[in-house]
Amino acid sequence: MQPPPPSSSQETILILAPSGRDAEMAAALFAREGWPAAACPDFAALLRELTEPRGALLLAEEALSAERMPQLIGVLAAQPEWSDLPIVLLTSGSSSADRRDPLELFGGQGNVSLLERPIQMVTLLSAMRSALRARRRQYQVRDLLEQREQARQEALEANQAKDQFLAALSHELRTPLTPVLLTVAALQQQDGLDDAVIDDLALIHRNVELEAKLIDDLLDLTRITHGKLILHRQVADVHELLHHTVEMCCGPDVLPKKLAVTVSPRATEHHALCDPPRIQQVLWNLLKNAVKFTPALGCVTIVSENPAPGTLQISISDTGIGVSAEVLPQIFDAFAQGDARITRHFGGLGLGLAISKAIVDLHHGSLVVRSSGRGQGATFTLTLRAVPAPAPETADGGRLDRAPVLPFRILLVEDNEPTLHILTRLLTRAGHEVQGASSVAAALRLAREYPFDLLVTDLGLPDGTGIELMQQLRVHRPITGIALSGYGMEDDLESTAAAGFHTHLTKPVEWSSLEEALRRVRAELA
Repeated sequence: MQPPPPSSSQETILILAPSGRDAEMAAALFAREGWPAAACPDFAALLRELTEPRGALLLAEEALSAERMPQLIGVLAAQPEWSDLPIVLLTSGSSSADRRDPLELFGGQGNVSLLERPIQMVTLLSAMRSALRARRRQYQVRDLLEQREQARQEALEANQAKDQFLAALSHELRTPLTPVLLTVAALQQQDGLDDAVIDDLALIHRNVELEAKLIDDLLDLTRITHGKLILHRQVADVHELLHHTVEMCCGPDVLPKKLAVTVSPRATEHHALCDPPRIQQVLWNLLKNAVKFTPALGCVTIVSENPAPGTLQISISDTGIGVSAEVLPQIFDAFAQGDARITRHFGGLGLGLAISKAIVDLHHGSLVVRSSGRGQGATFTLTLRAVPAPAPETADGGRLDRAPVLPFRILLVEDNEPTLHILTRLLTRAGHEVQGASSVAAALRLAREYPFDLLVTDLGLPDGTGIELMQQLRVHRPITGIALSGYGMEDDLESTAAAGFHTHLTKPVEWSSLEEALRRVRAELA
C-alpha cells in the first residue's frame, strides 16, 4: 500500500532572509511552482514554526549569528531518526581571508546546501526541488516506520490478548480438576478397597493428569514464545529420571498393546546439570509418543550411552508409524503431527515435541530425530552435557522427614465448594485444625476469631484475591501461606512470593503436592 502524500503544511518552505527582498522574491517564486512557503519575520518565529514538520529551510547567511545558532542546532539535533531537514543557505559569496565558513555555524549538524548570491532563479528552483524531493522520501520512510510500529503494536496486543485468554482458559479448565484429584486421593486412602476399585481410581487419576498435561503444554508454549521459561538447574541423575518416566508411561498404555519395552542404561556418566522436572517432561513426551505411535506387539527401545567423555545421550527408538521425509523438517514445530489423519486417529495437540525441543535448547543440548519413512519407526536422540555425580549424601543428607507433618492451624479459603469440602476433609484427616471460608471478607472475620498459623488460599475469590487477603493479614502479624491457583505463569509465581506466600501450587492440586508443601513449610518454621 502506497503511503499517503505529505500534507501541504509538512511541505511548507520556511524562509528567513531579514534584509533586502530575498524573502519576498523567493516566496513569490515558490508560489508560482505551487510550493507553500512562509516568510519568518525573525529567528524566534522560525523556531516556533519548526515545532511542526516542514518541507525545507531557505536561510540567508546574515540571518544567522553565533548567539542564535545553538537554538537552531538543538532543534536539528532533536529530529527523529527518519528526519534530516534540508536547508538551503544563501551566502554572500565573498572570499575574504578573515571570513568564516558559513557551514561552521552549524557545527556539523544539518543537511545544508550552499548557494552563492547573486543567484539565478532557475538555480534556486532546482536546489529547492531537490530538497523537497528528498524531504518527501523522508516522509515516506516515516510513514513506513509508523505503519510497521502500528503493526508491531497490534501484533503485541494480539499476543497479549492471546496470552490472557490462554491463562484464563487454563484457570477455568484447571479449577474443576482439583476436587476430582483430591476426591480420588481421599478414596485411595480408604482401607479394604477391592482391586477393581483401585484400578478405576488409578484410571481416573491418570486421565485427570493427562488433561492437566494438555493445559500445561498450552501454557509452556506461551512461556517459550515469550522467552519466559525459567530453568531451575541442579545436578540430577538422568538414569533416575528415565526410570521414573518409564514407570509413568509404560504401565496402562503398554499392557493392552503388548509392547516390548527394553531399557539399556549403558552410560557410565549419567548425571547432568539440568532442571529435573523439565528433563523428565522431555523424556515423558518422547516415550509417550513412542508408545502412542507404535502398534500392538511393537517394540520400544531406550538406550543411554556416552558417545564421548562428558556427553550423555538418551535414544528412544520404536517400531511405529515412522516419519515421512517431507514431515521430518517440521517435526519439532508447534501443532505439527504430519497430517490431519494422525491427529484424528491418535489425538493430542502436537505441542509435546516443540516444547521438548525448546527445553533441550535452553539446556544447550540437542534433540534430533531419524526415521527411514512411513512404517519404519523413529529414533529420537536427546544429548546433554554430562557432569560428575555429586558426593553421596549422609544418612541425614538433608532429605525431609517423611513422618506425618506436625499439625497446623489452617485458615483454608476456597470459593469452589467441592474443593473446599474435600480439602477440609483431607487436611482434617491428616491431623490439622481447619477453618474454612469462601471469600476474603469471611476469611478476615475468621482470622479475628481463630488463631491460625498457616493460610491456604485460592487466589481468585469473589470479593478480592488471595494476595490481597495475605497483605491484609500481614499488617497485623507475620504469616506464611500456600497459594492455590489455576494461573501458573512466572509472573503469577513472582506475585505470590512477593506477597509472602511460601509456595504456589498450580491447579489441579495433587494431595501429595499439598502434603509436600506443608512438610516444607513446617521444616522451614522449625
